[in-house]
Amino acid sequence: MDNQNHALDGASSQPIEHHIHESYGEFEGNVDVENESTEQSSAKSKKLTSEAWTYFDLVHVNGVQMVKCKTLKREIDGSTYLAVNEKPKKVVFDQEVSRKELMKMVVMHEYPLSMVDHIGFRNFMRSLNDNFKMISRNTLKNDVIKTYNTERSSLKVLLERNEGRITITTDMWTASTKKKGIWL
Repeated sequence: MDNQNHALDGASSQPIEHHIHESYGEFEGNVDVENESTEQSSAKSKKLTSEAWTYFDLVHVNGVQMVKCKTLKREIDGSTYLAVNEKPKKVVFDQEVSRKELMKMVVMHEYPLSMVDHIGFRNFMRSLNDNFKMISRNTLKNDVIKTYNTERSSLKVLLERNEGRITITTDMWTASTKKKGIWL
């Protein structure tokens, strides 16, 4: 097959042959699809349901049932092994982007800063990318404070440029658990 591979749009890394065998075994059955001369067969047809059939047609060539690749426009017999491999995606790792996303996650979900010291979290992060250098809780705290100050400054600039009025409404309550809260 000239070392060319087909991908199922990333749906599976298993060979097409697996998908075809999964649905129809060794291409057995009474499935007739248009052949090379575009003649229709009058035999009963069985519905082809595997995702693989979006890339292949079942054809008869010289009385032999084969699969025709829609991309390469070639016939392939059932004994041919087709490797389906995704093209490797070029992943660019950026420590600063990952560090910023970690900080945003901790702030957004109100996780404790000590989370970065937990062995389970460290193992999880290492499993995602070995290149990520885990930061300490103090570094995380400094990142949070730096981001807070940056966002605060940009909000001040935005409010200073505003020529209209701004109303801030607050509400205070005590929950049944005797916990006080404030709402802005």
